[in-house]
Amino acid sequence: MTLMDMIIDRKEINAQLQNFVDKEMNRPHRLKVKKDNEVIWEYDGTTKTILPGPSIQTEEFTEIIDLGGETYPITSFSGSKDSEGVLLSYWKQDFVEKAKDHILIPDTNIIYKHYCSNILFPLLGEQFFKDSKFWLPRLTILEIELRCNNAKPKSKDKRLAFYATSEINFLKTHSNFNLLPLGDTSLVTSFPRNAGEKFADAWIRREIHEARQSYVWVPLFLTSDLMNALAAEAEGLECCYFATSSRESSKIMFQDVVLRLANLVIASAIIFGKIKLEMFLREDKPFRQLTLEGIWTGKTTSEWYSDSLALITKESTF
Repeated sequence: MTLMDMIIDRKEINAQLQNFVDKEMNRPHRLKVKKDNEVIWEYDGTTKTILPGPSIQTEEFTEIIDLGGETYPITSFSGSKDSEGVLLSYWKQDFVEKAKDHILIPDTNIIYKHYCSNILFPLLGEQFFKDSKFWLPRLTILEIELRCNNAKPKSKDKRLAFYATSEINFLKTHSNFNLLPLGDTSLVTSFPRNAGEKFADAWIRREIHEARQSYVWVPLFLTSDLMNALAAEAEGLECCYFATSSRESSKIMFQDVVLRLANLVIASAIIFGKIKLEMFLREDKPFRQLTLEGIWTGKTTSEWYSDSLALITKESTF
């Protein structure tokens, strides 16, 4: 079998999971994801609940479900005294109204966590994204590139940086996307040093402010970094802050369960590098096991954009 034969993209991952869920829809069924034979998380098909493995830390579990889009954050807007969970029935209407006539500027952490594709897109819909302008600061791209270049080969930091580029590609494909107009080129030349001194957030906000002086537009800054949100508001930027908290379990609330499970499987392979996915028909023995890897030598841009994983082994028992 060649390496190309072992690459499976998101569509194939969805198909594997869809086949399993369809087969076991009316019977108890479970999925387990393992790293080095330790359970990272498992999915109970009866309750649609995701539970952490017995030895995984709460922070690790929260990172997985957050990257997979299952933390369901609470949002708060500049000038508003109220905070709203994204699953509230009126949240979509409120967000659309507050985002009206604004250009949406996702912070680096929003890109890293894939909130646009995994949370905003399912909630707000395809038409909202087509009609909305998403502008990305050039320094955000540079920050991602610096994180990647400074990370060790095949490390978690390297994998997360590469994976973040697929979120940028999602925005390019699904929204009215553009890069923030850059007036002062010294921002780019000075950024690596300032990013190394932990001033990346301030310089990205500075890029937004300088672009506002050159063009007539109103930005809405999207961030999950509390200090960045507070600093942005202090500087006069309208902001939407996404707050998440540590989770000890998570219930899948969207209708497309297979898509949400695929998000979690892909997120786990990116975070841990190599995982084993086990599908259970009964309690004692999995009927199918897939060993998946999130990064490998020669992984191409198209394979990152299609959320592809390397299928190392596939075992079935009947």
